[in-house]
Amino acid sequence: MRRIFLLIMLLIAGKLCHAKDAVHLELYADSKKTGGLKLSMPVADFRTAFSEEKYNLGLMLSSNCLARKFPVDIKVGNLSGSGSLSKLNSPELSKGTSPFSNSLLYTNALNVNLPSYSSFSKPDSVFVQIKMQNLLKNHLNLTINTWFSPDYSSPVFSALYYGSFFSKQFNVKASFTAGQFFYDENDSSAWFLNSPYYQSDEHFCSLLQLSGEIKSKSHKAVFYTGLTAAVYESPFGPYTTTYRADLKLSLRKIELFTSAFLNPYEELLTSSDKQINPVLQIKTGLIAKKAFLMKNAELLLFKFGTNIFTSINLTEENHPVKINAGFQVTTNLTSLSLSVSADAMLSADSIYKPPRQISPTSIFCQLKNSWYLKSFTPGMTFNIEKNINDDTDTVKYKTSLNLTYNSKHKLNGNCSFSFTSKGFEITDKKVSAAISARFNIKALTIIGKLSYSQGL
Repeated sequence: MRRIFLLIMLLIAGKLCHAKDAVHLELYADSKKTGGLKLSMPVADFRTAFSEEKYNLGLMLSSNCLARKFPVDIKVGNLSGSGSLSKLNSPELSKGTSPFSNSLLYTNALNVNLPSYSSFSKPDSVFVQIKMQNLLKNHLNLTINTWFSPDYSSPVFSALYYGSFFSKQFNVKASFTAGQFFYDENDSSAWFLNSPYYQSDEHFCSLLQLSGEIKSKSHKAVFYTGLTAAVYESPFGPYTTTYRADLKLSLRKIELFTSAFLNPYEELLTSSDKQINPVLQIKTGLIAKKAFLMKNAELLLFKFGTNIFTSINLTEENHPVKINAGFQVTTNLTSLSLSVSADAMLSADSIYKPPRQISPTSIFCQLKNSWYLKSFTPGMTFNIEKNINDDTDTVKYKTSLNLTYNSKHKLNGNCSFSFTSKGFEITDKKVSAAISARFNIKALTIIGKLSYSQGL
């Protein structure tokens, strides 16, 4: 009875906001016997899913359409966190494999998401957020939120400030995130080892982010800089801090970027109970774009990207290096890209001495091609990865085919086949396939998914 009353109240509240599609219902089912629904309204969002004995539930109430300058969001249910909390949990750089991504860290606040159709492991929690938007002439924005979750020993708090000045040519952001977090006992140690013993407990962790962006009047030149400091309370009392800096310079069709991360402490413990050894990480690269007009008036877009990542272990002699490079050609009919990633191990006695040797360890190649045929988009991806210094001469292959139909309704199908070769022996053969359909019928969306995976 209470659920029916709540639904009626939400429907009435939806009438208060003049939206074209005030109410939208989405139904979901897949071959893993998972079902769910999503009910969206201007002032509320309700989601649930169930699979055998598992279920999740999520509800969001928002006053955004009623008070745009001072909206309040409340989320309840099996929620999951992201945003600044993800960087507090894992502050390191992402080495990645894509040459077309800069992986820069942009200033943001704590973000909490309603459950998806497949997440059943999150506990019940509550999230409250207040925004103050465009309260002053310089477009000042302030976001304050807090998350009450049993996964953490205290509420997680965050605040985000955003200001725009000089006709939006200079933008400034500042964010702060903090909370008390649990960590497990370290019992895999003994006397005279580098990893000392400590009992399970809780510690205070915080993240401070500052960033600024300067644009020219024509927006053809953009300079971005971001600074991040993550502070963690050690199990032994003192506080430890990691530092990160991100720089990006965009000049017309060329983008140059650099990121650096430093942790000078041994076995630093983050908010997700992750241990980080002393390390200096650097990632730098460029992305270039160029458009050409062909004789038939067709536009051809050429894109090139490359970057290099290195992680210098301050207490060890071996340091991993990763190099990514690739190009992409796009027309109105097709898109073709080729990317190559190479891993190597750099050996040096210390950071103050030149390296003794560099040994390649593996190489990864990806060829990807897509075609745009009105409502149909077929595509193919081929991956090959080879371990160079492996005596077994191991090579991994994977081929994927994808077909998408996108019109009023959407249909997507894909299949992949992968195997590993060791010399003349073929192992680890695996085939998988999936098809999903999305039917839009006015205020109703029906989603279905079938998937299959089998080792051969």
